[in-house]
Amino acid sequence: AIATGADETKGDAGAADWRYFSREEAKGDDENDSENNERSNNKNGDVKWSNSGHVFIGKVIFRPSYSPLRLPDESDTNPDEKCQWYEVVSYTPSIKHVEAVNDDQPKLDVSAIDSDARPNIIVQRRMRFRAVPVAPHDADAPPSESQMDIDEDDADEIDFIVLTEAQVQAGLEAATIHRKILSNLKSRKTNGVSESHRQLRHHPFKDKVGTRVMLTPQPGDGESETFQILVGIIAGHDHSTDETDFVKDQVLILLEDAAEEVGDEKKSCSFWATVHLEGTLLTDIRPDAMEHAPSFCSRYKVDMHEYFQGSEAYDVCDSIISYLRSH
Repeated sequence: AIATGADETKGDAGAADWRYFSREEAKGDDENDSENNERSNNKNGDVKWSNSGHVFIGKVIFRPSYSPLRLPDESDTNPDEKCQWYEVVSYTPSIKHVEAVNDDQPKLDVSAIDSDARPNIIVQRRMRFRAVPVAPHDADAPPSESQMDIDEDDADEIDFIVLTEAQVQAGLEAATIHRKILSNLKSRKTNGVSESHRQLRHHPFKDKVGTRVMLTPQPGDGESETFQILVGIIAGHDHSTDETDFVKDQVLILLEDAAEEVGDEKKSCSFWATVHLEGTLLTDIRPDAMEHAPSFCSRYKVDMHEYFQGSEAYDVCDSIISYLRSH
Protein backbone atom coordinates (compact mmCIF):
# COMPACT_ATOMS: atom_id res chain seq x y z
CA ALA A 1 0.00 0.00 0.00
CA ILE A 2 2.84 2.41 0.82
CA ALA A 3 4.80 1.55 -2.33
CA THR A 4 1.81 2.31 -4.57
CA GLY A 5 0.48 5.24 -2.55
CA ALA A 6 1.53 7.75 -5.23
CA ASP A 7 0.36 5.73 -8.25
CA GLU A 8 -1.97 7.58 -10.63
CA THR A 9 -4.97 6.84 -12.84
CA LYS A 10 -4.98 7.47 -16.57
CA GLY A 11 -7.28 10.33 -17.49
CA ASP A 12 -6.85 12.28 -14.27
CA ALA A 13 -6.07 15.96 -14.72
CA GLY A 14 -2.73 15.64 -12.99
CA ALA A 15 -1.69 12.59 -15.04
CA ALA A 16 -1.88 14.19 -18.49
CA ASP A 17 1.89 14.36 -18.88
CA TRP A 18 2.18 10.56 -18.95
CA ARG A 19 1.56 10.88 -22.70
CA TYR A 20 5.22 11.83 -23.14
CA PHE A 21 6.32 8.49 -21.71
CA SER A 22 3.70 6.15 -23.19
CA ARG A 23 4.49 4.54 -26.53
CA GLU A 24 0.82 4.18 -27.35
CA GLU A 25 0.04 7.79 -26.54
CA ALA A 26 3.09 9.01 -28.39
CA LYS A 27 2.04 7.31 -31.61
CA GLY A 28 -1.37 8.96 -31.55
CA ASP A 29 -4.68 7.58 -32.64
CA ASP A 30 -4.72 9.66 -35.81
CA GLU A 31 -1.56 10.25 -37.84
CA ASN A 32 -3.05 13.48 -39.20
CA ASP A 33 -3.78 14.84 -35.73
CA SER A 34 -1.29 17.69 -35.28
CA GLU A 35 -1.58 17.54 -31.49
CA ASN A 36 -0.74 13.87 -31.46
CA ASN A 37 2.12 14.45 -33.87
CA GLU A 38 3.42 17.11 -31.50
CA ARG A 39 3.22 14.64 -28.63
CA SER A 40 5.15 12.13 -30.68
CA ASN A 41 7.83 14.66 -31.39
CA ASN A 42 7.99 15.54 -27.70
CA LYS A 43 8.22 11.85 -26.84
CA ASN A 44 11.04 11.16 -29.24
CA GLY A 45 12.98 14.37 -29.03
CA ASP A 46 12.37 16.30 -25.83
CA VAL A 47 12.72 13.54 -23.24
CA LYS A 48 16.43 13.50 -22.47
CA TRP A 49 17.55 11.05 -19.84
CA SER A 50 20.55 11.59 -17.58
CA ASN A 51 22.26 9.01 -15.36
CA SER A 52 23.61 11.59 -12.91
CA GLY A 53 22.69 14.90 -11.34
CA HIS A 54 19.93 13.82 -8.96
CA VAL A 55 20.03 12.46 -5.42
CA PHE A 56 17.69 9.58 -6.36
CA ILE A 57 20.18 8.11 -8.87
CA GLY A 58 21.50 4.84 -7.45
CA LYS A 59 18.77 4.57 -4.81
CA VAL A 60 16.99 1.24 -4.43
CA ILE A 61 13.21 1.22 -4.07
CA PHE A 62 10.63 -1.45 -3.30
CA ARG A 63 7.39 -1.64 -5.29
CA PRO A 64 5.27 -3.99 -7.46
CA SER A 65 6.27 -4.58 -11.05
CA TYR A 66 3.04 -3.27 -12.60
CA SER A 67 2.74 0.18 -14.12
CA PRO A 68 2.33 3.16 -11.75
CA LEU A 69 -0.33 4.49 -14.16
CA ARG A 70 -3.59 2.58 -13.77
CA LEU A 71 -6.42 2.40 -16.26
CA PRO A 72 -9.72 4.04 -15.20
CA ASP A 73 -11.68 0.79 -15.40
CA GLU A 74 -8.94 -1.22 -13.76
CA SER A 75 -9.94 -2.73 -10.46
CA ASP A 76 -7.87 -2.07 -7.40
CA THR A 77 -4.38 -3.53 -7.54
CA ASN A 78 -3.90 -7.11 -6.52
CA PRO A 79 -3.01 -7.10 -2.80
CA ASP A 80 -1.15 -10.37 -3.29
CA GLU A 81 1.17 -8.82 -5.87
CA LYS A 82 4.67 -9.10 -4.48
CA CYS A 83 6.96 -6.12 -4.47
CA GLN A 84 10.44 -6.32 -5.91
CA TRP A 85 13.59 -4.26 -5.77
CA TYR A 86 14.38 -1.59 -8.35
CA GLU A 87 17.40 0.67 -8.73
CA VAL A 88 16.91 4.19 -10.05
CA VAL A 89 19.34 4.62 -12.94
CA SER A 90 18.34 7.81 -14.77
CA TYR A 91 16.00 10.79 -14.71
CA THR A 92 14.67 13.54 -16.94
CA PRO A 93 13.99 17.01 -15.49
CA SER A 94 10.63 18.73 -15.56
CA ILE A 95 9.72 21.07 -18.41
CA LYS A 96 8.28 24.43 -17.48
CA HIS A 97 4.96 25.35 -19.04
CA VAL A 98 5.27 28.41 -21.31
CA GLU A 99 2.16 30.41 -22.14
CA ALA A 100 1.87 32.83 -25.03
CA VAL A 101 1.96 36.44 -23.91
CA ASN A 102 -1.30 38.32 -24.51
CA ASP A 103 -1.35 42.10 -24.11
CA ASP A 104 -5.06 42.00 -23.31
CA GLN A 105 -4.48 39.90 -20.16
CA PRO A 106 -4.48 41.87 -16.88
CA LYS A 107 -1.09 42.59 -15.33
CA LEU A 108 -0.14 40.66 -12.20
CA ASP A 109 0.14 42.83 -9.06
CA VAL A 110 3.66 41.90 -7.92
CA SER A 111 3.28 43.82 -4.65
CA ALA A 112 0.56 41.40 -3.56
CA ILE A 113 2.90 38.39 -3.72
CA ASP A 114 4.42 37.14 -0.49
CA SER A 115 8.18 37.46 -0.93
CA ASP A 116 8.77 34.44 1.35
CA ALA A 117 6.44 32.15 -0.58
CA ARG A 118 7.90 29.48 -2.85
CA PRO A 119 7.17 30.07 -6.54
CA ASN A 120 4.26 28.11 -7.94
CA ILE A 121 5.78 26.85 -11.15
CA ILE A 122 3.40 25.27 -13.63
CA VAL A 123 5.11 22.52 -15.57
CA GLN A 124 4.20 20.98 -18.88
CA ARG A 125 5.89 17.73 -17.96
CA ARG A 126 6.89 16.57 -14.48
CA MET A 127 10.22 15.05 -13.59
CA ARG A 128 10.47 11.32 -14.28
CA PHE A 129 12.81 8.55 -13.21
CA ARG A 130 13.70 5.23 -14.78
CA ALA A 131 14.43 2.18 -12.65
CA VAL A 132 15.54 -1.35 -13.45
CA PRO A 133 14.91 -4.54 -11.45
CA VAL A 134 17.72 -5.76 -9.18
CA ALA A 135 18.18 -9.08 -7.43
CA PRO A 136 17.26 -9.16 -3.70
CA HIS A 137 20.85 -9.92 -2.69
CA ASP A 138 21.99 -6.79 -4.55
CA ALA A 139 19.40 -4.52 -2.95
CA ASP A 140 21.60 -3.73 0.05
CA ALA A 141 24.85 -3.59 -1.88
CA PRO A 142 26.66 -0.23 -1.76
CA PRO A 143 25.93 2.00 -4.78
CA SER A 144 28.31 1.52 -7.67
CA GLU A 145 30.81 4.31 -8.15
CA SER A 146 30.33 4.11 -11.91
CA GLN A 147 26.95 5.14 -13.24
CA MET A 148 24.97 2.79 -15.44
CA ASP A 149 25.78 3.66 -19.05
CA ILE A 150 22.56 3.35 -21.07
CA ASP A 151 22.55 3.46 -24.86
CA GLU A 152 19.25 5.14 -25.65
CA ASP A 153 19.12 3.31 -28.99
CA ASP A 154 18.82 0.08 -26.99
CA ALA A 155 16.66 1.50 -24.21
CA ASP A 156 13.53 -0.22 -25.55
CA GLU A 157 15.19 -3.56 -24.85
CA ILE A 158 15.67 -2.74 -21.15
CA ASP A 159 12.93 -3.55 -18.66
CA PHE A 160 12.53 0.01 -17.33
CA ILE A 161 9.77 1.22 -15.09
CA VAL A 162 9.07 4.98 -15.33
CA LEU A 163 8.12 6.74 -12.10
CA THR A 164 7.29 10.20 -10.87
CA GLU A 165 9.24 11.83 -8.06
CA ALA A 166 6.45 11.00 -5.61
CA GLN A 167 6.39 7.38 -6.73
CA VAL A 168 10.15 7.03 -6.17
CA GLN A 169 9.74 8.57 -2.72
CA ALA A 170 6.96 6.08 -1.95
CA GLY A 171 9.22 3.23 -3.09
CA LEU A 172 12.03 4.47 -0.84
CA GLU A 173 9.68 4.61 2.13
CA ALA A 174 8.42 1.10 1.37
CA ALA A 175 12.02 -0.15 1.12
CA THR A 176 12.87 1.35 4.51
CA ILE A 177 9.83 -0.25 6.16
CA HIS A 178 10.47 -3.61 4.47
CA ARG A 179 14.08 -3.67 5.67
CA LYS A 180 12.93 -2.77 9.16
CA ILE A 181 10.41 -5.63 9.14
CA LEU A 182 13.05 -8.11 7.98
CA SER A 183 15.47 -6.83 10.62
CA ASN A 184 12.86 -7.19 13.35
CA LEU A 185 11.98 -10.72 12.24
CA LYS A 186 15.64 -11.71 12.17
CA SER A 187 16.25 -10.10 15.54
CA ARG A 188 13.16 -11.74 17.01
CA LYS A 189 14.25 -15.12 15.68
CA THR A 190 17.80 -14.69 16.98
CA ASN A 191 16.65 -13.37 20.34
CA GLY A 192 14.15 -16.20 20.60
CA VAL A 193 16.89 -18.78 20.07
CA SER A 194 19.26 -16.97 22.42
CA GLU A 195 16.60 -16.59 25.09
CA SER A 196 15.66 -20.24 24.93
CA HIS A 197 19.31 -21.15 25.27
CA ARG A 198 19.86 -18.74 28.15
CA GLN A 199 17.30 -20.74 30.06
CA LEU A 200 19.54 -23.75 29.68
CA ARG A 201 17.94 -27.09 30.28
CA HIS A 202 19.37 -29.43 32.84
CA HIS A 203 22.63 -30.89 31.53
CA PRO A 204 22.28 -34.69 31.22
CA PHE A 205 25.50 -35.19 33.21
CA LYS A 206 25.20 -32.28 35.63
CA ASP A 207 24.93 -34.51 38.70
CA LYS A 208 26.92 -37.43 37.28
CA VAL A 209 30.49 -36.26 37.85
CA GLY A 210 32.52 -39.21 39.18
CA THR A 211 30.12 -41.78 37.73
CA ARG A 212 31.55 -44.58 35.62
CA VAL A 213 30.08 -45.08 32.14
CA MET A 214 30.44 -47.68 29.44
CA LEU A 215 30.82 -46.40 25.88
CA THR A 216 29.74 -48.82 23.16
CA PRO A 217 30.93 -47.88 19.64
CA GLN A 218 28.25 -47.17 17.06
CA PRO A 219 30.15 -47.14 13.74
CA GLY A 220 28.82 -44.88 11.04
CA ASP A 221 28.94 -45.21 7.26
CA GLY A 222 32.44 -45.93 6.03
CA GLU A 223 33.75 -47.13 9.41
CA SER A 224 34.80 -50.75 9.00
CA GLU A 225 37.34 -50.86 11.83
CA THR A 226 36.55 -52.86 14.96
CA PHE A 227 36.44 -50.49 17.93
CA GLN A 228 36.76 -51.40 21.58
CA ILE A 229 34.16 -50.81 24.23
CA LEU A 230 35.49 -48.04 26.45
CA VAL A 231 35.00 -47.49 30.14
CA GLY A 232 35.51 -44.12 31.72
CA ILE A 233 34.54 -41.68 34.40
CA ILE A 234 32.55 -38.49 33.88
CA ALA A 235 35.05 -35.80 34.86
CA GLY A 236 33.12 -32.66 33.92
CA HIS A 237 30.50 -31.03 31.73
CA ASP A 238 30.09 -27.77 29.83
CA HIS A 239 28.19 -25.97 27.06
CA SER A 240 29.42 -24.66 23.72
CA THR A 241 27.83 -22.58 20.96
CA ASP A 242 28.27 -22.81 17.22
CA GLU A 243 28.22 -20.01 14.62
CA THR A 244 24.41 -19.92 14.73
CA ASP A 245 24.41 -19.41 18.52
CA PHE A 246 23.04 -22.93 19.02
CA VAL A 247 24.04 -24.38 22.39
CA LYS A 248 25.49 -27.89 22.60
CA ASP A 249 26.00 -29.98 25.72
CA GLN A 250 29.58 -31.18 26.22
CA VAL A 251 30.98 -33.83 28.55
CA LEU A 252 34.51 -34.66 29.67
CA ILE A 253 35.27 -38.39 29.96
CA LEU A 254 38.40 -39.75 31.65
CA LEU A 255 39.52 -43.13 30.31
CA GLU A 256 41.92 -45.49 32.04
CA ASP A 257 44.19 -47.80 30.11
CA ALA A 258 44.84 -50.64 32.56
CA ALA A 259 47.16 -52.36 30.09
CA GLU A 260 49.84 -49.70 30.30
CA GLU A 261 51.38 -48.71 33.59
CA VAL A 262 54.40 -46.67 34.58
CA GLY A 263 55.31 -47.88 38.02
CA ASP A 264 52.10 -47.82 40.03
CA GLU A 265 50.55 -45.06 37.88
CA LYS A 266 48.20 -45.87 35.06
CA LYS A 267 48.39 -43.91 31.86
CA SER A 268 45.12 -42.14 31.22
CA CYS A 269 43.40 -40.27 28.41
CA SER A 270 40.55 -37.84 28.59
CA PHE A 271 38.36 -36.44 25.84
CA TRP A 272 35.55 -33.97 25.31
CA ALA A 273 32.49 -35.06 23.36
CA THR A 274 29.19 -33.58 22.26
CA VAL A 275 26.14 -35.02 24.02
CA HIS A 276 23.00 -36.04 22.13
CA LEU A 277 19.68 -37.69 22.87
CA GLU A 278 19.54 -36.71 26.53
CA GLY A 279 22.95 -38.16 27.31
CA THR A 280 22.66 -41.48 25.53
CA LEU A 281 24.92 -40.70 22.54
CA LEU A 282 28.33 -39.05 22.17
CA THR A 283 29.82 -37.59 18.98
CA ASP A 284 32.63 -35.23 18.02
CA ILE A 285 35.25 -37.00 20.15
CA ARG A 286 38.20 -34.69 20.94
CA PRO A 287 41.01 -36.39 22.96
CA ASP A 288 43.51 -34.26 24.85
CA ALA A 289 46.49 -36.59 24.41
CA MET A 290 46.64 -38.59 21.19
CA GLU A 291 49.67 -40.63 22.33
CA HIS A 292 47.58 -42.30 25.04
CA ALA A 293 44.32 -42.34 23.13
CA PRO A 294 42.80 -45.48 21.65
CA SER A 295 41.30 -45.56 18.19
CA PHE A 296 38.01 -43.70 18.58
CA CYS A 297 34.76 -44.43 16.82
CA SER A 298 32.75 -41.45 15.52
CA ARG A 299 29.84 -42.23 17.88
CA TYR A 300 29.40 -43.97 21.20
CA LYS A 301 26.32 -45.23 23.00
CA VAL A 302 26.44 -44.25 26.68
CA ASP A 303 25.34 -46.71 29.36
CA MET A 304 25.04 -45.32 32.87
CA HIS A 305 25.58 -48.48 34.87
CA GLU A 306 28.27 -50.25 36.82
CA TYR A 307 29.03 -52.94 34.26
CA PHE A 308 32.61 -51.80 33.82
CA GLN A 309 35.45 -54.30 34.00
CA GLY A 310 36.28 -54.93 37.63
CA SER A 311 32.87 -54.02 39.00
CA GLU A 312 30.87 -56.47 41.10
CA ALA A 313 28.24 -56.85 38.36
CA TYR A 314 30.94 -57.48 35.77
CA ASP A 315 32.61 -60.12 37.92
CA VAL A 316 29.29 -61.91 38.48
CA CYS A 317 28.51 -61.95 34.77
CA ASP A 318 32.04 -63.09 33.98
CA SER A 319 31.75 -65.99 36.44
CA ILE A 320 28.44 -67.07 34.88
CA ILE A 321 29.92 -67.02 31.39
CA SER A 322 32.97 -68.94 32.57
CA TYR A 323 30.73 -71.56 34.18
CA LEU A 324 28.68 -71.96 30.99
CA ARG A 325 31.81 -72.30 28.87
CA SER A 326 33.13 -75.06 31.11
CA HIS A 327 29.99 -77.15 30.63
